Amino acid sequence: MLGYTHIAEGYLVGVAATSSYKGRLSKSDLRNLIAWGILCGYLPDLDALIYFWKKRSFQIETDFRHHTWPTHTLPVYIILASVIDLWGRWFNSDKVRLAARMLLMGSAVHLLSDTLISGDGIMWKYPLDRKMTVVFNMDAHGLEFQGVVVKHPSFLIELAIIQVALLTWLKRRFSFFRNMNWHWAVLLIGIFNVFYYLFYVLSSNKKGRIANEQDK
Repeated sequence: MLGYTHIAEGYLVGVAATSSYKGRLSKSDLRNLIAWGILCGYLPDLDALIYFWKKRSFQIETDFRHHTWPTHTLPVYIILASVIDLWGRWFNSDKVRLAARMLLMGSAVHLLSDTLISGDGIMWKYPLDRKMTVVFNMDAHGLEFQGVVVKHPSFLIELAIIQVALLTWLKRRFSFFRNMNWHWAVLLIGIFNVFYYLFYVLSSNKKGRIANEQDK
């Protein structure tokens, strides 16, 4: 899936994970944990920094196959979350232990999303097996993937995720939306998604042309 969708998923993970901690943690802590959830939702894609360092460039090309790297496998995040959880147990900190669970939840949702829509899939049996699993295989990478995915019907799933995240944020942030009936809220966000979709199709077509020119 696209980075924007992973950010939206991370936000929803943060909101869901912290919902039962209202009154137990300060508002500042809750905000920080939701921000942590956003980071965790995007975390596997930060392996792009490795790609940039190797290429000595910030341009993502069609050889960007980070789903074949350990950074896009579940065991890596199970280990990281376990270490953070042990730290929380040692210091008897509910906040740290919650952060550990959010790390695992956010990264797992990210990997599930990339299993649903991506250019190749995810290695769920790693390190025992490097077989990739994917439902909607775009068979494209880098900027080319962006140009392909927005034209595929499965992109509506990504729009729905972004819509739910944005609606959740608006209803939490503004009393106008908080008091608004759901059908009106969905209508407004639906209008936003139409413009979002049109913008992404146009911009991705341009990026796709750039990627094709680079391959020639």
